[in-house]
Amino acid sequence: MRQRAAGTDAHTPGCTGGLALSLDESQYTLGEGPCLQAARATTIKSVSDMATESRWPGWTAGALRAGARSSLSIGLPAHATGGALNLYATDSHAFDADIVAVAQAFASYATLAMASDHLNNVQVPLSQHVDAAMDSEAVIEQAKGIIIGERRCTPDQAFAGLTTMARDTNRTVREAAQAMVERTAETAGQQ
Repeated sequence: MRQRAAGTDAHTPGCTGGLALSLDESQYTLGEGPCLQAARATTIKSVSDMATESRWPGWTAGALRAGARSSLSIGLPAHATGGALNLYATDSHAFDADIVAVAQAFASYATLAMASDHLNNVQVPLSQHVDAAMDSEAVIEQAKGIIIGERRCTPDQAFAGLTTMARDTNRTVREAAQAMVERTAETAGQQ
């Protein structure tokens, strides 16, 4: 389970099968369960026997009907990913201390992978914004060059003229620059 914001918009970014996904989604729908509690408190929540579990009655009843008899949820650090690693078993008492230790180690690796994925998802839009800004800068510089050539003015004066043109036509500086570059290209193509 992964949470996009504190306590909201939980989803399962990956699972090993339908039972795991079903049990995760049931918790999101009900707003209760070991996964959600482990994620919120960054703790470990273990259900040794669904038949005797009383902390999440709505969820455990559904988990029993689905065939789960025990579960283990390990909260992942909220600053890195905000979520939990969930393990489900069709046998009760399936998660002993050794399995918990291995799951905790795996959760550490999962945290790193999810944090890396999160950073990548943040960096891709950032690089797209940088590319767009560079494209905008190139168009603006082209328009300034056209104005300098036509008016024999300084780059600062050309930019001031471009901003005035943008304001007078109710466009952004980039849009005004793009229109000027396109007009100039069309005029040059007609000659």
